[in-house]
Amino acid sequence: MGYLKSRSTVSLASGSISGLLLLVLAGLIYSGFSWAKLIAAGIISVLIIVFIIRWFKTKKLIPALPMIFCGFISLVIVLS
Repeated sequence: MGYLKSRSTVSLASGSISGLLLLVLAGLIYSGFSWAKLIAAGIISVLIIVFIIRWFKTKKLIPALPMIFCGFISLVIVLS
């Protein structure tokens, strides 16, 4: 979304890397590797913090607020 809006290659790279890591970790969690839950929770937590900081910096609700909300939902699902 950041790339489409502002042509930010940093947003594209960081979103791709974190998304790919989370997909790989989801597969590992599904395969029974319990340590993958902790790593996924860590990545999700970092993303939540990044979007909270971005929200306070820019004062813009979109995309920060939906990403924070989805992050918290994802964190609850991963840790349950």
